[in-house]
Amino acid sequence: EAKFDFAGALALCVAASALLYAVTVGGKSYPWASPQIIGLIALSAVSTVSFIVIERRAADPILPLHLFRERIFAGGITASLSVTTTFSVVVVFVPLLVQGARGGSATEASFPLMSMAAGVAIGANAAGQILSRFGYAREMAVGGLLVAAVGLAWLANLPIDTPAGLIFTVTLIMGTGMSFAFTTLHIPIQNAMPDDLLGVVTSALQFFRTFGMVIGAVGLGAVLLAQLGAFEAEGPAREFSDPEVLVSAERLKKIEQEFLDDPNLGAAAYETELAAARNRMAAPLGTVFWAAGGICVFGAAVAAFAFSGRKREDE
Repeated sequence: EAKFDFAGALALCVAASALLYAVTVGGKSYPWASPQIIGLIALSAVSTVSFIVIERRAADPILPLHLFRERIFAGGITASLSVTTTFSVVVVFVPLLVQGARGGSATEASFPLMSMAAGVAIGANAAGQILSRFGYAREMAVGGLLVAAVGLAWLANLPIDTPAGLIFTVTLIMGTGMSFAFTTLHIPIQNAMPDDLLGVVTSALQFFRTFGMVIGAVGLGAVLLAQLGAFEAEGPAREFSDPEVLVSAERLKKIEQEFLDDPNLGAAAYETELAAARNRMAAPLGTVFWAAGGICVFGAAVAAFAFSGRKREDE
């Protein structure tokens, strides 16, 4: 006889969509201080407040707010956001490192993702066995996040001429660590909640993780663009301030032709500017990796708090 919470669902959709659109187009299509971006953020804030009010009054809320009073639920969701942020960093920015900063091919840029996927598969199987046989949810969650943080710190200090095999090894280890954290920030939280709320808890975990992945990728992408945007140049060299140029063979070919057509530039100037653009890409990417590593350390601290005081057999 329960009724679907249409009002709560609508308020949540508007709040999430407005914020996602704001961070996606902010700094690119519209300045951050523009009325459009400010209006979208204000709409998201108002919708969030409306959602909270609606959920407090709803007979069958789509997301019962009392769940957030449970430490393992609130802390687990917060900690899992750092896992999805790390995942988005590897998927989005490591290929940019390989192809954009190092000058590798698109095929070479896919190898770190393949090794990360292998690590995720290994970690998921190992974490499931350990969790079901022995517990140690807190230790695996904290350890997995710290492993990811160490991998991100290593990527942040990566010399441009580092062998590709080392990058693949690091992403393999990071994938294993992320999978350990992901698994232990999912199953124990479900087990700790009442059976009649299992569907709500599961969908909430999925929603916040997906939302965090997008926000993490876009937010850290804004950090990257803000640093690259400080570069100023004249002529075709100004195109190199866009990181997408460095991973697009078609656009690079077009820029190269512009250099060749200019009698004051030529092929040598193109190679010089391209090498300089790749070097400029390395430092902002390092900032992104450091930021993501800090988020992982924060997530590890939250995970330790979320699971503290729980008996191992309850995990």
